[in-house]
Amino acid sequence: MGGDKRLTEVRAHHTMLNMPFAGYEIHIGRSDGPDCARPFAHVTFFWRHA
Repeated sequence: MGGDKRLTEVRAHHTMLNMPFAGYEIHIGRSDGPDCARPFAHVTFFWRHA
Protein backbone atom coordinates (compact mmCIF):
# COMPACT_ATOMS: atom_id res chain seq x y z
CA MET A 1 0.00 0.00 0.00
CA GLY A 2 1.11 3.49 -0.67
CA GLY A 3 -0.27 6.96 -1.28
CA ASP A 4 -2.36 9.56 0.50
CA LYS A 5 -5.17 8.74 2.92
CA ARG A 6 -8.67 9.79 1.83
CA LEU A 7 -12.22 9.55 3.19
CA THR A 8 -15.07 8.98 0.75
CA GLU A 9 -18.78 8.58 1.49
CA VAL A 10 -20.13 5.86 -0.81
CA ARG A 11 -23.28 4.10 -1.90
CA ALA A 12 -22.68 0.56 -3.05
CA HIS A 13 -24.38 -2.69 -3.99
CA HIS A 14 -23.55 -5.95 -2.15
CA THR A 15 -22.78 -8.57 -4.79
CA MET A 16 -23.93 -11.72 -2.95
CA LEU A 17 -27.01 -10.30 -1.20
CA ASN A 18 -28.01 -8.08 -4.14
CA MET A 19 -28.74 -5.23 -1.71
CA PRO A 20 -27.79 -1.54 -1.71
CA PHE A 21 -26.01 0.03 1.28
CA ALA A 22 -24.16 3.22 2.24
CA GLY A 23 -21.00 3.83 4.24
CA TYR A 24 -17.51 5.30 4.20
CA GLU A 25 -14.39 4.15 2.39
CA ILE A 26 -11.13 5.01 4.14
CA HIS A 27 -8.42 4.42 1.59
CA ILE A 28 -4.67 4.61 2.08
CA GLY A 29 -3.37 4.10 -1.44
CA ARG A 30 -3.62 1.19 -3.84
CA SER A 31 -4.72 -2.35 -2.94
CA ASP A 32 -3.49 -5.29 -4.97
CA GLY A 33 -3.76 -9.07 -4.87
CA PRO A 34 -6.08 -11.99 -5.70
CA ASP A 35 -8.96 -10.72 -3.55
CA CYS A 36 -9.40 -7.76 -5.92
CA ALA A 37 -10.84 -10.22 -8.49
CA ARG A 38 -13.88 -10.98 -6.27
CA PRO A 39 -15.15 -7.80 -4.57
CA PHE A 40 -17.96 -8.04 -2.01
CA ALA A 41 -19.54 -4.84 -3.36
CA HIS A 42 -19.58 -2.44 -6.29
CA VAL A 43 -19.57 1.30 -5.57
CA THR A 44 -22.40 3.09 -7.39
CA PHE A 45 -21.94 6.68 -6.15
CA PHE A 46 -19.41 8.58 -4.04
CA TRP A 47 -18.74 11.94 -2.37
CA ARG A 48 -15.12 12.78 -1.64
CA HIS A 49 -14.43 14.55 1.67
CA ALA A 50 -11.36 16.64 2.41
